[in-house]
Amino acid sequence: GDYTIMFPWDMPSMFVWTLTYVFWLKNRLNEMVVIIILGTLFKETVALQAFLLFFSPCSRVRQAWLCAVAFVGCIFIRLTVSYHVLHVSTLFDCNTGWNLGFLNGLSRFIFDPFNTSMLLTGCGFAMAAIFLPIKMEVKLLMVLFVILTSVAAILDGTNYECRQYDDLLPLIGINLKNFDLRTCKWGNNYLPT
Repeated sequence: GDYTIMFPWDMPSMFVWTLTYVFWLKNRLNEMVVIIILGTLFKETVALQAFLLFFSPCSRVRQAWLCAVAFVGCIFIRLTVSYHVLHVSTLFDCNTGWNLGFLNGLSRFIFDPFNTSMLLTGCGFAMAAIFLPIKMEVKLLMVLFVILTSVAAILDGTNYECRQYDDLLPLIGINLKNFDLRTCKWGNNYLPT
């Protein structure tokens, strides 16, 4: 029901987030775009990692081109999957809360006991990680993701959408793996490049 925290497609999605991020670190942008597009088979939020393309060491034209390919590819995958599953092509299929109104959805989002626990764990952990000395582009991606996920969950009105914050865990883990919380300093190996 609505109190399910993880669905079967959430774990593959987290793997895709991790793989996409590793490709970005290694500057393998073509593979990154392919993984982003294929990753939307599991969950649409994978598409947000295309934001990292604008922090890659290539020309702005190539960055925009790769982002456009990812965007079009993700929309195509989403429309195709929704057609085969729902028998209608749609970008949005879980919109039970659109009739609630934004303020009503916001109060439900903040004060529902399930959402509160998710906000304090998933979103709270992500927000705490944003204040640690991790790469600026990753911080911006996390902020963008938290904002878009929160707005989507408010408008959607369904409790389980808060699980989307879990997609940030691989990025947080990769960025914090060499961070010594006791001294608040980085180890010798910051990040693979």
